[in-house]
Amino acid sequence: MQGKTQTDLIDLSKIKNVPVTLWSGLLDTVCANAQAKITVAEIGERVTYFRTVPWGDHGYWGGPLTPGLYKELETRLINPEFRAFPNNEGEALTN
Repeated sequence: MQGKTQTDLIDLSKIKNVPVTLWSGLLDTVCANAQAKITVAEIGERVTYFRTVPWGDHGYWGGPLTPGLYKELETRLINPEFRAFPNNEGEALTN
């Protein structure tokens, strides 16, 4: 939390063996939703699901609706083709 820190860039396109699910808080000012979408494009086909959480900000992930999101994640770990919200941005990116 003090000073500047920097790490080497990681080539996200090299993620090949693990399906990736990403959630992005629409109100996040630390990692903006637009940046999350860029990250999805960088990772590529391994992102099987991307969901924008309209009420989420960077510190949200402990809010009252989080248990439902965790249940969704658990379900997707068991069944990567699970679609919580077909026909919207929460739709799986693969068919």
